[in-house]
Amino acid sequence: MYQVKSNVISSARIKWIEDLRLALCEYYDSALRSTLYLEDGEGFKKLGFSDETTFTRLEEHHSRYHLNSNKIRMLLNPNEKQHADLIEIMDIIDQFYLQENVQQISQEKVEEKLKDIVEISRNIMKTEWDKSKKILPI
Repeated sequence: MYQVKSNVISSARIKWIEDLRLALCEYYDSALRSTLYLEDGEGFKKLGFSDETTFTRLEEHHSRYHLNSNKIRMLLNPNEKQHADLIEIMDIIDQFYLQENVQQISQEKVEEKLKDIVEISRNIMKTEWDKSKKILPI
């Protein structure tokens, strides 16, 4: 009975890691693409994109950004230090997209924070993987 319970818990942890990894990858991509469309709107006009096309693509990526941001937040436990640190960085990125701050947004600023997210999330996933290995005898 203990072995079955251990297997279930371990499998759930592994699924959680995969869900978090996927949401983080999508979040990273959509944050960069949202920033690109906000920062380079004029550049896209020169390439032949209309304002409507640019806005539609921005809206699409920004919607994906918020969707994945919420997924990540629901997968994290704000009572754990590294999880709280990750949420804090996501809050900083959210501030970049506020209407009053959007004029100062840059790929470099967003990418710097995204790299911090990658580092913290790697540590979170490693910790969870180690817990999973302890539960499931290999």
